[in-house]
Amino acid sequence: IEQTVKQHPEIAQLQTDIEAAQKEAVQAVHYNKPNAARVDNQVADQLNQQLADNPLVQEYRAALYEANATLEYMTTYLQSQIDGLDE
Repeated sequence: IEQTVKQHPEIAQLQTDIEAAQKEAVQAVHYNKPNAARVDNQVADQLNQQLADNPLVQEYRAALYEANATLEYMTTYLQSQIDGLDE
C-alpha cells in the first residue's frame, strides 16, 4: 500500500500543493499580510481534506493504525513478561 500511495500522481500533487500553500502562509505572516495568510491556510486545509478523503490514503492510514495497534500490544506484552522476570 505504501508504494502505491507514494507513486500515485494525484497524491504526490496534493502533497506538493499543500507544502506550497503552507510556505505561502508562512511568508504572508512574515510579511505581515494576515488576510493572505488566512487564505493560504484555508487553501492548505482544503487540500489536506482532499488528501484525507482519498481512498488510497484512507486505506494506508488504516493499515498504519492496525500495525501501530499490533506494535503497542506486543510492546505491552513484552514489558509485562520482562516485569514478571524481575519479580
